[in-house]
Amino acid sequence: MNNKQDKGFTLVELLIVIVILGILATVTVFAVRGITDQGETNACQTEKRSVETAIEAFYAQNSQTDATQLSDLVPEYLKEDPALAFDSLMCLSGVDYKDRFAVAYHLHSLSHRHAVGVKAFLPRETPSLPTVDDVWPAANFQEREAFDLFGIVFEGSKDLRRILLPEDWEGHPLRKDYKYPEFYHGIKV
Repeated sequence: MNNKQDKGFTLVELLIVIVILGILATVTVFAVRGITDQGETNACQTEKRSVETAIEAFYAQNSQTDATQLSDLVPEYLKEDPALAFDSLMCLSGVDYKDRFAVAYHLHSLSHRHAVGVKAFLPRETPSLPTVDDVWPAANFQEREAFDLFGIVFEGSKDLRRILLPEDWEGHPLRKDYKYPEFYHGIKV
């Protein structure tokens, strides 16, 4: 008989709101998840504290940094800081909240076995954010999808063009205010 417990997931809510000053975005860390043995909450609490400490240290070091430069530094810091080491971008998603847009990043650390979700809120009029495809190459296709379906521009992207819709498609169909055309090249939509 095997008494070994199965691996379980422990979700620890991290209620840190990180506000990047300036017109770029408001970034929120919305969850930290530590992957531990069932019942082993101390390890997850330690991971939560290490993430909190690393983020606080980063903002303390960069408190005088321009908002544009800061938004370029955050992704690299999340990947390169030894306490965080978020080396894998699991998902990048666009979200339309009617009054603003958001880009949600789900990051994972293989070495620390923890994950974090980060949202960047963008103004509805000009939704743009610096690309992260130089930090996590997997972001390229996901940024293209958010651009194609929401119209979110990722500045500095290596290949920002439509990925699902034809190049001559008008508009971005996952926006809440999108009006579907009746016809596309003479074909009823």
